Amino acid sequence: MSVRSTLATAALLAGALVSDIAGSAQAAVGLDLHVVRPAEGESVAAGGVLKVSGSASDRGYPEPIMIDSVTVSIDGGPEIPAELRPGLPTTRTVFLFELRTPAPAVVGAHRVRVTATNDQLRTLSKSVQFFVVNQ
Repeated sequence: MSVRSTLATAALLAGALVSDIAGSAQAAVGLDLHVVRPAEGESVAAGGVLKVSGSASDRGYPEPIMIDSVTVSIDGGPEIPAELRPGLPTTRTVFLFELRTPAPAVVGAHRVRVTATNDQLRTLSKSVQFFVVNQ
C-alpha cells in the first residue's frame, strides 16, 4: 500500500468518524419537553382549574424541526390538545404550551402525561404526579 493510498484511507475514516460524532450530537439535541406546571407533587383544589404548561423544543437552524402538537392526558384519559405558541428565538425551535382544564373531582394522587410530537412524527412524553385536595 502506498503512502498516498494510506493517507486517503485515513482521511476517509476520519471523515466518517467526524460525521458519526456529529450525527450523535444532533440526535442528543433532538426533541425535548419540559413540564413546568403542575410541578411534581403540586396540590390542586378538587373541581378547580388544572393548568398544564411548559415548553417543547427541537433542532433549530439551519434545518429546523418544528413542534406539531402537544397533548395532555389525565389519569390515562383521552389526549387533549394544548395551545401552542412560539417561544423566544434561540438556537432551537421552541414552542410554549398551555392547557387549562377542570381538575379531577376525586381527592388524592393523579398523574398528568404530556406528549410532544415534532414534524417528523417523533414523540416524547413526560409524566407528573399531582394531588387533588379539598378546598
